[in-house]
Amino acid sequence: MEIMEDGNLVDRVRILLQRDMQYYQEMQTVLREALCIRVSGGKLDFPRHASFAAIKIVMWWEAEFLITFKRPSGLSTVKCKTITELETGDGVVKNVLPSEFILMVVDTADQLLEHLHTLIQECLDHADLTVLTATLGAAALIRNCLWCYNQYVKNIVSIGSRYSL
Repeated sequence: MEIMEDGNLVDRVRILLQRDMQYYQEMQTVLREALCIRVSGGKLDFPRHASFAAIKIVMWWEAEFLITFKRPSGLSTVKCKTITELETGDGVVKNVLPSEFILMVVDTADQLLEHLHTLIQECLDHADLTVLTATLGAAALIRNCLWCYNQYVKNIVSIGSRYSL
């Protein structure tokens, strides 16, 4: 599936989800990736697999988080580019306020959850466990990501903005 990497995040997510649904309708499956190969547990129980779209959206969120807060969220141990490289990679310095970041994440998470709801209804109608595990894994990934963001922004942004997260 071809992915658009430039432009507004909300638009990229909308386009990605449209292409993901189109792929599902044509192939009757979703692209999925291995996420956590080991057994984990506790507060953040990561799934073994999640849909490609959810993983891509979380990667975009993580890049925006790094630019906005000038530090990694703690969700991943993967080393990201330096902040300078992220800010000047396309010649444009992004300056996103924490409250704008939260609203963007809430908007895109809402789109993704609506998409996952549709996919789950479809896979339950067809008894498709592969699609069901990928979509449930995607929902768990999104929940864990939002939990990490909420832990970080507790003392940084206003209660009203944080409440929407």
